[in-house]
Amino acid sequence: MKILYLALDRRLFINNESGGSTHIKSIIAEWEKLGHEVKLMTSGVDYSPSKGGYNANKPTVKKLIKKIIPSSIWLILRDISDILYSQKKYREVVFAINEFKPDIIYERNCYLCNAGTKAAEEIGVPYFVEINAPIEERKNQFGAPLSFYHTFMERTQYRLAKGVFVVASALRDYYINEGCNSQKIMFTPNGVNPSRFIDCDARGQELLKKRNLKDKCVVGFVGKVAKYHSFDRLVNAAIEVCSNHKNVIFWIVGNSANLDEFKVLLEKEGLESFFIFEGSVDKDKIPDYLGAFDIAILPDNPWYGSPTKLFEYAASGTATIAPKTPAVVDVFSEEDCMLVDSEDSLTEAIIELIENPDKRKTLSQKMKTKVINNYKWENIAKNTLSFIKKNNHF
Repeated sequence: MKILYLALDRRLFINNESGGSTHIKSIIAEWEKLGHEVKLMTSGVDYSPSKGGYNANKPTVKKLIKKIIPSSIWLILRDISDILYSQKKYREVVFAINEFKPDIIYERNCYLCNAGTKAAEEIGVPYFVEINAPIEERKNQFGAPLSFYHTFMERTQYRLAKGVFVVASALRDYYINEGCNSQKIMFTPNGVNPSRFIDCDARGQELLKKRNLKDKCVVGFVGKVAKYHSFDRLVNAAIEVCSNHKNVIFWIVGNSANLDEFKVLLEKEGLESFFIFEGSVDKDKIPDYLGAFDIAILPDNPWYGSPTKLFEYAASGTATIAPKTPAVVDVFSEEDCMLVDSEDSLTEAIIELIENPDKRKTLSQKMKTKVINNYKWENIAKNTLSFIKKNNHF
């Protein structure tokens, strides 16, 4: 089967290591292993950590204008720009369809972009869409003055689509309530490639030795430090944890524009010496850091998101503390990780795992077994393809 995969979001950079880019690249790799031909179309904008990461491609003039004009006007101009971008991409998608002649189009939904929907309807190619977040969440996080137009686009997408994919059962229920045909929609969580984590424990021990941390209990986080991860909870939890456990170290591996706010909170509480900020590391080195952690942590996450980092934590065999959100409990339970829903429960979970190595071992083994048996990217790709084949009659 020939699949035209559209990931046209201008704010999703395919060559970085975000959850979104990992999902796209992993699914495509598995489809290709199964003998399918996939053509990927993206925004064409690259992520460059060495040149400022997410803001690397923003012209200085654009930054200055953004500072001068009112934010409400800026957001409207940004949304209009997104609509114009969608129209441009529509022409490119039509060209790609005529040249590549795909059997299906698979589009990752993005804000104010309906290039794939329009092209698929016009040319008559079976269309499938993946939706990762409700518009209300985008409005809350980034502002969305033209959200009414996006809602219209999105409803057209799942009306025309032969199949709709989401990563959480709560998100599936949300779109069914919005009017999506329940027979068309499938939820399939994210996954992991376990082969990346073979022998990561040994490499992690070498890393601890190199960094002179062998005598520490390491509580670690890997990934972009986003506001929705509620790192203020971690700071407040660390106040009590560090006062009673002087051998603990919090190791933050990743970067973000929000990191400075986090550091200010730590300085205010006098906790800087208990934290290491590693910054961004190469993807191939991530398993080494996870192998060095005694406890891996995710303080919070949006209700609709299936965090790829949790599957990586699990595959590395690291005891994990995770938020008790609907998308997380779709996959994990208190049998295999510590689920938390407040600052107090986060504090209690960290202390319990620091003081109980046997529990760390039990939880990590159960979590690893579950993920390897059920949530490899290979399995996710096969399940997705089965649903596509089954739903082609709509």
